[in-house]
Amino acid sequence: MDIRTLTLVNLIFLFLYALIMLVNSSIHGEVRGSRWFAWSNLSRGVASLLLMLSTVLPKFLSTIVGDVLLVVGLMLLHRSLAEALGRGKTAWSVHVWLTVAVFVGVSYSTLVYGSYTASLMLVSAALAVQMALTTALLFSGLNRGMRTAVWFTGGILFAYAVVYMMRAIALYRNADGAGAQVGSTLLVVLLVASLLANGGTAFGFMFLSAAQLRLELTRQAERDALTGLLNRRGLKRLADRSLRDSHRAGEPLSAVMLDLDGMKVANDTWGHECGDELLCAVAKLLVGAVGRKGAVARLGGDEFLVVLPGMAEGGAMEMAEQLRSSIERLHVPRCRPRASFGVASMTGVSWEEAVRQSDLALYRAKNAGKNRVICFG
Repeated sequence: MDIRTLTLVNLIFLFLYALIMLVNSSIHGEVRGSRWFAWSNLSRGVASLLLMLSTVLPKFLSTIVGDVLLVVGLMLLHRSLAEALGRGKTAWSVHVWLTVAVFVGVSYSTLVYGSYTASLMLVSAALAVQMALTTALLFSGLNRGMRTAVWFTGGILFAYAVVYMMRAIALYRNADGAGAQVGSTLLVVLLVASLLANGGTAFGFMFLSAAQLRLELTRQAERDALTGLLNRRGLKRLADRSLRDSHRAGEPLSAVMLDLDGMKVANDTWGHECGDELLCAVAKLLVGAVGRKGAVARLGGDEFLVVLPGMAEGGAMEMAEQLRSSIERLHVPRCRPRASFGVASMTGVSWEEAVRQSDLALYRAKNAGKNRVICFG
């Protein structure tokens, strides 16, 4: 294929990807980042159209507007992937300033300096930087459940960035009369790479969106709807991993189970709205107090459990007493929060056994008069 045909094929596919994404969003509801992705493809499609018609259009339209739209298209692609990953405006300002710099540089190169090769070199370098930034976005904070999708999409963008940077370097080294021939040769390679990369990026976006949706559904299934804490399912998954790590390191793991005293009375007297307010306040207090030392879960009703990896019995008892005292001082309208605690510390036992021991200790705390901390051992 010649350059014109390759450009036309790229243009058609870019418009097709944008149309599919917009139609899918209007019919099935918007996927996070999908509209940004559609506008990215439209922007690059219009840029390809302007560049293809460069022989009949003014330089301002074919070169300056066309080149800037390419950069804008990758800026929007970055935003679409950031939205899909739940990262919003990460590195957005960098892309905006890069777009402004390209507009100024291409305008000067084309209208003042009179060098189309310089414009190509500048735009190629800018596009390479943009794709490198987007690749870095994908690999930063890589989630275990998204590795395949990230490696696929990031690999395509990184390879595409390398091709563009090679083009910029080749144009720089051959800025004389040979630059046009080098630019034409690399342009064919670039258009073929673009055709493959655009399709791969479209698939990669859907791949990432599906992986992110799967992760969010898993998080929802493992979280308590009222407090946002881990539920039994999420706690079991976390605890099994913590027990394995503690066993390998030869460290203890402590479980602190607590039950709010008088919760039924509060619900019966003031209504479940008051009870829910108390549960949320206690959950917030527990998360703030435990921090990175462990994890907090709501087992159901007014029962909570705190997992403390690497913490021995003495430290767990001290932590439980601090939590008990903090709950006692907690201000919740119409409620006087109190809690009983059961503490168990162990190494090398199953999670079920750890819960059983802390539950027995909690039972003893309840029978001993409530609002106190009892250790299983």
